[in-house]
Amino acid sequence: MFPFVSPLGIVARLDLRFHGWIRSRKLSPRVAAALKRYVRIGDGWIWPVAALRVLVAGPLLFGESLAENARAAALALAAGVAALVVYEIVKHTAKRKRPSDEIPGDVAEVPPLDKYGFPSGHVMNNMAVALALAVRFPALGGAIALLALSWGILRVYFGVHYLSDVVGGAVLAALVALPFFLLNL
Repeated sequence: MFPFVSPLGIVARLDLRFHGWIRSRKLSPRVAAALKRYVRIGDGWIWPVAALRVLVAGPLLFGESLAENARAAALALAAGVAALVVYEIVKHTAKRKRPSDEIPGDVAEVPPLDKYGFPSGHVMNNMAVALALAVRFPALGGAIALLALSWGILRVYFGVHYLSDVVGGAVLAALVALPFFLLNL
């Protein structure tokens, strides 16, 4: 009846379709430059700074004790480190090329941090931190999750990732963050 269609073939077609659609949307040079600076915040350097702020300002902002905030910050950072380890293993196993390496004429508009595209490390690492924090600080975890997704979509927009790299990063982040989430209960 129906010819066999591989799930990876379907994902590849959806990736190319979404990639073409989002890359055809043009922003003003000023907005694009601002978004390029914004997306660089997700490079990972922000989490030690954020952990220190949660630790110090947490009792005032969230009403938790210093010890509870220290534990939450430590678990979030541990989730980020665990995500980074899994990310490195998966990325160097999958070895998926980036759009700019596969699509003729496509150029990455922000510098990739490494060679391969799957999974998106910006999404995976930041989402793992967000999910680990979400139990203790729901508003903060939700805000970080939105940041991670926005960084991921922007990295598709700027030609560094496919949509499935972003979705895969989010799914892997959830799997990696689950034990840290549960420890934060």
